[in-house]
Amino acid sequence: MQKQRWVGFSASKVLGGADIIFHNLINNLPITVAILNLNLKDKIKINKTVSFFRFHNVDKNTRSIVLYIKNYFPAFFRLNKLLKKGDIIICNDFLALTYCFAFKFIKGADIIFYCHSAFTPSLFNKLFLSAFVNLTAKKIIVPSFFLESELIKTGILKSKIRVVYNGIESYHTKETESEFHHPLLKLGIFGGIHTQKGQDTFIDALIHLKTIGFETKGYIVGDIYDPEFYNRIKEKTNGLYDELIEYTGFINYNETRELMAAMDIVVCVSKYRETLPTVLLEALSHKKPVIATEIGGIPEIIETHVNGILVPADNPLDLANAVLQLKEPDIRKKMGKAGFEIFQRKFTWKQFLNRIENEINI
Repeated sequence: MQKQRWVGFSASKVLGGADIIFHNLINNLPITVAILNLNLKDKIKINKTVSFFRFHNVDKNTRSIVLYIKNYFPAFFRLNKLLKKGDIIICNDFLALTYCFAFKFIKGADIIFYCHSAFTPSLFNKLFLSAFVNLTAKKIIVPSFFLESELIKTGILKSKIRVVYNGIESYHTKETESEFHHPLLKLGIFGGIHTQKGQDTFIDALIHLKTIGFETKGYIVGDIYDPEFYNRIKEKTNGLYDELIEYTGFINYNETRELMAAMDIVVCVSKYRETLPTVLLEALSHKKPVIATEIGGIPEIIETHVNGILVPADNPLDLANAVLQLKEPDIRKKMGKAGFEIFQRKFTWKQFLNRIENEINI
């Protein structure tokens, strides 16, 4: 039986896959109060009591530090009034953790850190940041064994870490009735547009395929996080390749699912070591074969020639060759079926929710 009040706390101002999963946790766990970034007020639906705050991340510039300090204390005093003695605070990011540190001592709060990103193993991080996390968090829940190993390298105590694979609901839509129906082989890359996500690699691969006579239709799905990078990749398709790529911009979660259901292949060619990309879970739940980079936690989801193909990062030719390996519908169908079976064994929402709730019951 729940004895302490549960509070969900995310200071993140973006809507990445891990953020969406955390918001779903808030809606489905016995959480009483949610604390969220004001930037998301009109973008999300939370069925609990929500308090919105202005939070600012600290980047490597003076302005961000000034904004962080300027907003820290007003937010701190509001949080102090909102939180109660003995609360269990489930937080989603490092910025939220900086507030939780104080309330661990002021309110006697138990802090559960749902961590979905690593930090570089620099001397500073090993000496100070890891010590801060170890001191603040009672438990650290991570979505992959890859991230567990990365955190241990930086000094996080293994005894505090619990690996719980993320999970999602499985919804099926009718592919043939999608407004995105297209006669060519359809490939989609999903996620915020910035250099680390590899949209440039995706475009270069499709251009290469076109030059050798293999026609495809590509969809780049996601909000623009890096306008300069976006302008660069748009220039790649100006003129001769205007019809090759369609940019959807930001679309909501249900629209994203509908579009993914219409894809023949889902592509995830991140250049940085993602921990457990939610887009891959979505692809498996839609019975889609996946082409993804063999880095980070991705090999914990995708196995070459079973439910997709793994390729090196930042390599358009290898990506193009992987597409050619999946050009036959029977191969795609077989891999999609295998992926769905893996999804049902390891990545369903029910499994995830039960495991998270068991870890929070401290």
